[in-house]
Amino acid sequence: MQTAWLTGVARATGGEVWSDAAGATWTWTPQPHAEALLLFPGPRPAGSADAIAGGLERALGGGARIVGCWSTGRDDALGAELEAHGFEAGWRPHWMALGLAAGVPEAAAVGVAVTQPAEVPEWDDYGQALLTIAAARPFVARVDGALAGFAWLHEGSAEAAVSGLFDVVVFPRYRRRGIGRALTLAAARAAAALGRRALVLNATGDGRALYAALGFATLGEGRTWWRHERS
Repeated sequence: MQTAWLTGVARATGGEVWSDAAGATWTWTPQPHAEALLLFPGPRPAGSADAIAGGLERALGGGARIVGCWSTGRDDALGAELEAHGFEAGWRPHWMALGLAAGVPEAAAVGVAVTQPAEVPEWDDYGQALLTIAAARPFVARVDGALAGFAWLHEGSAEAAVSGLFDVVVFPRYRRRGIGRALTLAAARAAAALGRRALVLNATGDGRALYAALGFATLGEGRTWWRHERS
């Protein structure tokens, strides 16, 4: 699901998606951070030793200021190869999943309206671009008409029977009012209505406790590496 979301974001924002010499997927997303990503590379075939170098050259040539790599778990060989190209180990995504077969409870927050709008006029060009992703559904929370938070559901495929939750945001002045819970469960109900068996996400340290309280189970911990280009 992470790959489906990130490739969708890259294309929607005017970037590109390509495969390197080892068959791994790269994305170039020009906004908002001029970021390129190497997504979950597997074992590199013989003769593809320069795959990362080639992908990095293409990313930097396109204007990337940040280049990252995601892995599903610990990979010492990949880490050593990336570090040789100037990457440093970064944050660790915590993969979690919520089973949907038993149904999803309502989660109304007092004074908060959660909707699935076709338009969000407050969003900048990046947010407007994401609205064009065919498989993505925005969920927006408002308090007295003001934008208080949002989340994105990537529908996923019927064959995989899994949807993904991404970019759950609650603005500081509206936190601790149940908005994150309401957004998450609204997305989960939509995924269940699509016939999906599970909703998956990667949690930050702060979000992990919230998701666990909602019934999300831990799947494992990933790895990331990052290279930041100097201005």
